[in-house]
Amino acid sequence: MKVFSIALVALLLLFCTTASAQQGNLDPKWLEFNTGMVEAFGAQKIDKAREQAEKALEYLKSKNMLETVEAATTFNNIGMVHYYSQDFAKAANYLVQALALRIKLLGPDHIEVGATCRNLAEIYKNQALILLKEAERIQKLHEGDSTKNQ
Repeated sequence: MKVFSIALVALLLLFCTTASAQQGNLDPKWLEFNTGMVEAFGAQKIDKAREQAEKALEYLKSKNMLETVEAATTFNNIGMVHYYSQDFAKAANYLVQALALRIKLLGPDHIEVGATCRNLAEIYKNQALILLKEAERIQKLHEGDSTKNQ
């Protein structure tokens, strides 16, 4: 199931990049990094995908392009790489940045804003499930304590 999920996310990342490319001129060097990230992600080479995404981000920083569609896509992509690495805090941080930038640049009803909202919701859902399991574990510990005290 996880293999299917990774492949689906890789296709969605590529779709969003392709949609952006058709709407305007994306930086070709950035596009090279992003394509490498999507390909590595689709091949389940998460470390390589992270490396490519970080190179894309460094490139954008060096070109003073952190307020661009490319930057928004890079933040989204790095967020998803961290999500699949189980680093939900970093993933959420990058996705919040992507969401804010996409809303600013594309408007609140754009399909890429929706994609980032969905990604962020998935992370929050997983975090909630983890917290729920921990709460249930703690509750069971204390249920045993309360029967002993009666």
